[in-house]
Amino acid sequence: LREKGIFQAGWGLSDKSKKLVPSRGDLKIIDGPCAETKEALTGFFMITAKGLDEAVTIAKGCPALTHEETVEVIEAGH
Repeated sequence: LREKGIFQAGWGLSDKSKKLVPSRGDLKIIDGPCAETKEALTGFFMITAKGLDEAVTIAKGCPALTHEETVEVIEAGH
């Protein structure tokens, strides 16, 4: 992605985390890692693409797909 000039940012997520949960007008802080977050998101890439279809085409080359992981492509909000 860097060689093609479309990589903007990205990295894997750390196992260190804290989860903030509103609880009866207060804020509960739970030490992580939180299983549901770790299973849902392990890292991210931010790329430049002309649209969602091109981003999907680029994402098809993600190595995570060869390890039975899923890849979600989300258009950035403006």
